[in-house]
Amino acid sequence: MGGRSLTLGPVPVPLTVAILPRRRSGGKRDENDVGGPVLLADPTALEEDASGGNAITIVCNSGGMIVGLHKGGGGRRCHVSTRQMTAIASMGLGRARELEGVDLGERI
Repeated sequence: MGGRSLTLGPVPVPLTVAILPRRRSGGKRDENDVGGPVLLADPTALEEDASGGNAITIVCNSGGMIVGLHKGGGGRRCHVSTRQMTAIASMGLGRARELEGVDLGERI
């Protein structure tokens, strides 16, 4: 029985974004305070801990496809707006395009 070759598509590239609740400073708002949570791309372990497990991992490929999405949540609820989710998707797709053609075997 002869073997068949396997052709793989574009490499999936994950991006994790921690969702931190925005702290209010004495009820004051400034021009930079747009409301909603703070989003941190590629969080450290400490930042992930501070998020209470609230994070989104999006997996994209250089072909412009979202191939996976996971939203984890701890005890606190943190909502992400459609605009913020669109920004997370754009970051993930940008990361996948950025790594297109990079030999990941050499970087490990």
